[in-house]
Amino acid sequence: MKSLLPSMIIVLFLLFFNSCAATSKGIPVRASSLSIVDISEGLPQDGLWRQNLALVDMNGEGLLDILAPPTRRPKEGEGIPHIFLQQEGNKWKRSEYRFPNLKGYGYGGIAADDLNNDGRQDIALAVHSGKILLLMNNNDEFSEVSFSVMDNFHSRAIEISDINGDGWKDIISLSEATFGESYKPGGILIGINNGGKGWNISIVKGSEDQFGDYMALGDINGDGKKDILIAPQTHRVKMKPLWFGDGMGQFEAYNGDLFMRDMDVYLARCGDVDGDGKDEAVFKIAGLGVLAKERILVLRWKGDVFEDISKGLESIEKQIAFDLEDVDRDGKKEIVILSDKGIEIYGYTLTGWMKKDNYNLSDPERSGVYDLRVRRDRDGSSIIVYNQGGENPAFKHGIRAFRVR
Repeated sequence: MKSLLPSMIIVLFLLFFNSCAATSKGIPVRASSLSIVDISEGLPQDGLWRQNLALVDMNGEGLLDILAPPTRRPKEGEGIPHIFLQQEGNKWKRSEYRFPNLKGYGYGGIAADDLNNDGRQDIALAVHSGKILLLMNNNDEFSEVSFSVMDNFHSRAIEISDINGDGWKDIISLSEATFGESYKPGGILIGINNGGKGWNISIVKGSEDQFGDYMALGDINGDGKKDILIAPQTHRVKMKPLWFGDGMGQFEAYNGDLFMRDMDVYLARCGDVDGDGKDEAVFKIAGLGVLAKERILVLRWKGDVFEDISKGLESIEKQIAFDLEDVDRDGKKEIVILSDKGIEIYGYTLTGWMKKDNYNLSDPERSGVYDLRVRRDRDGSSIIVYNQGGENPAFKHGIRAFRVR
């Protein structure tokens, strides 16, 4: 028995080393049990698809579908929301839903949820250089309903969520940047749903000078109330990326340290990465000059201040876009990143971040991306979808989708 002991020790060491091998950049890599498969068949392979995307079961069949605004400069008859229905066998089919004539509708933000509690998915649109449009789902067609807000509230970021706990879904939207002297950014817009009988619309006090293209909702401080994260493109001194909610539709900016000194914010997401029941605030940030390198910033609420738990992620080269989802079903959300290598999945552990899987993509396949979304599907797998809207002819275009099991 004694003669076997050294051999057993060596075997155990090799097993441990292989399961937690370090990359050249210092991030541990777990021997992956995940599998990433390209499932883009049936999705468009051309067109400048942007700004945002959504993954939602639009037809009630239990499978996630892709909801996208039209391309930039759409062809005749294609200036409508586009719904790609998931088919059995990892394929997609463009839906035949009918839409009203959406005068002036162009690309922008998009979201879907049940706005009138009839069990069907309705659509909210944030139109670039336009206004907010609401479309109600009447089984095989959509109809526009009034959302009385100033026509010059231009936006490319919109979310649907019940922010005051009354059982009715509300509208949250972030003003986009100014593209001319005639437009002044409007801040964060809140549309409180009056039980399906109209909307109480207001601008969050103190947010009037905030604008950007990305926002997210989550419970950052664990009080059970929705908070708002934004990626503000305002001057660094004025930007307010986090707004705590009171559960009644009012929000107040957090003015404490968010570890963003001399940084710009390009993307905002949130999710519970450590399994403590609170969502972490996750941003893509970058500075100027020697600070120009982009990096992912993950902030955990510690009761009255934030803790930066990003260490290790800064070694990932060029984080193009990312989202959060529990892809391996361990009770914690992973960060799914589209980097200069391809798709990479990172999870948070007691010892820091660990790389769980990756899927290599060529430069044209991962360039010009505007949005990436990840959601769990009916069978427990996760769908990753991203759009390519960059105008460089060297980039591929269209929409790509992948399944993670």
